[in-house]
Amino acid sequence: MQNYPNILIETQIFPPIRAIAYFLQYPNVCIEAHEHYQKRSYRNRYRIGSTQGPLDLSIPLLKGKNQQQNIKDVKISYGCNWPLQHLRAIQSSYGKSAYFIHYKDLIFELLLKKEEFLFDLNWNSLQLIAGLIPINLNLQSSKNYIVQSDHASLDLRNQIQFLSSEPISLPSYYQVFTVKTGFISNLSILDLIFHQGPEAIYYLQQISKISVSLDS
Repeated sequence: MQNYPNILIETQIFPPIRAIAYFLQYPNVCIEAHEHYQKRSYRNRYRIGSTQGPLDLSIPLLKGKNQQQNIKDVKISYGCNWPLQHLRAIQSSYGKSAYFIHYKDLIFELLLKKEEFLFDLNWNSLQLIAGLIPINLNLQSSKNYIVQSDHASLDLRNQIQFLSSEPISLPSYYQVFTVKTGFISNLSILDLIFHQGPEAIYYLQQISKISVSLDS
């Protein structure tokens, strides 16, 4: 694998574990801030585990179907009380996990803040996660739309798909719902920190060395 000093990726809310593992390899992370919004992606969706299997949580958007809208201009809709719905789902899924009590207040505070713009919520979620793990992350946003990444950047934009034909297979760790569902791979980073706590960094270091197809 080429040793890139930088990474370029789209904005994501509570990114999947595989995405966070890339950040350990390439800590200079640039978030694309001038693309057009694209629906059905990790931009406004994240996947947690439940006793029924994977559970997808989405953040409703104002004019979310307008894919010509700049990502930094996309506003969050609070027409329904989705933050409360998300908090209840997270509580139900992870309330019995080992480290839920240690991190839940910070996660809940972020969701209840009611940010106006999706980009700001995603940015704050990534900074929070980087602090909890912790990861020495040099985070910046692009000044304009980057048509083609230079040789110094690994371009992961749209490479980690929310809807994929084959799930990414990662090493297992204990999940509270494993008995009913089996291990569920590559969930939101929330799953890892609630179950592994301070050990999350060692799991990420382990999988950051595994070569996984970006198309998986």
